[in-house]
Amino acid sequence: MIKLDKARDSYQVIKKKQYDTLEKITIELNNNGIPINLSEYVIRLECFKPDNTIVVQDNNIVVKNINQLEILLDSQITVVEGEVACQIVLVKGGLMDTSFTVYLNIQPSVIKNGVESKSVITILDTFIEKVNEGTILNKNLSNNIVTGNTLNTNLASKITTGTTLNTNLANNITLANTSNTNLTAKTTTANSTNTTLNSSITNANNTKVALDKSIADGGIDKINNKIGDFRFLNTTIKTSVVDVVNELSDNTGNLNYLSTVEKKTIVGAINEINNKLYTRKRFLFTATIKTTQFTLDSSYVAGDMLEIFQTNLMIFEGDEYSISGKIVTLGSTLDIGEKVYYFINKNN
Repeated sequence: MIKLDKARDSYQVIKKKQYDTLEKITIELNNNGIPINLSEYVIRLECFKPDNTIVVQDNNIVVKNINQLEILLDSQITVVEGEVACQIVLVKGGLMDTSFTVYLNIQPSVIKNGVESKSVITILDTFIEKVNEGTILNKNLSNNIVTGNTLNTNLASKITTGTTLNTNLANNITLANTSNTNLTAKTTTANSTNTTLNSSITNANNTKVALDKSIADGGIDKINNKIGDFRFLNTTIKTSVVDVVNELSDNTGNLNYLSTVEKKTIVGAINEINNKLYTRKRFLFTATIKTTQFTLDSSYVAGDMLEIFQTNLMIFEGDEYSISGKIVTLGSTLDIGEKVYYFINKNN
């Protein structure tokens, strides 16, 4: 370690071999024995070589332990054999302070390696290097500016496109909301229609069940039996009338005392009985809407008698109505698909 004190003007000579650069030198700086805080300064090493070239070194200088410097000598300092004068320069706030001179005795190398001695100012080299770096950076910056302008133009174009897309998206969202509202309304209508349809299906099923039950219970057979009863009654009435006529004919001799008026009365009674003889015609009406009325078949005439049988309710069963018009009003409402049998008892 080389101890330098600003209060001293002479120091021991430091010996170095020509071309040596591997070993670092350590220097301690004091001011009249008081350590100098080197962290407050910009530090450089200045050397004057025997061939009148110089080395000004500001790199590879490290401050250690407040007042100690560790320096890796520049290779140009040891290129020339002989005595090299060196000094430490401290710069602070534009002011400079320099140590007294320290000498390096450069011993000649056995073999000359042909290294040319030259002046080196590392700060200048650093400056030139920084200038070169700055030139490269400036060129890159110019390229980056051009690229940035292109990117900015592209970005502005994309912003315009994005604004248009955003407007279109907002319009599409509005249309979608409108469509959704319409769909909701149509769904509600469809649900209502479906409910009505289900109700109609239920009514149809109930009607079918009632019809099936009526058929199973012999409802059609009952109607057919009733038709048979009427035919039997018709035959019986006709037979009775014939019997009465025969009986009257057999007793003609006993009726000679009757006046012409009495004979006419008997003939009128027979004619009235004959007028009560019917031929029954059967028709079917199926409701296509809910209704309390239906229209008669066109094969009736005024004065014919009408009987009505609803498939699941034997309404008006056995009652007879004298027909005076085509529209028949029921005592209950017919559901869609419900059937009504009606019979027109026509005069013979």
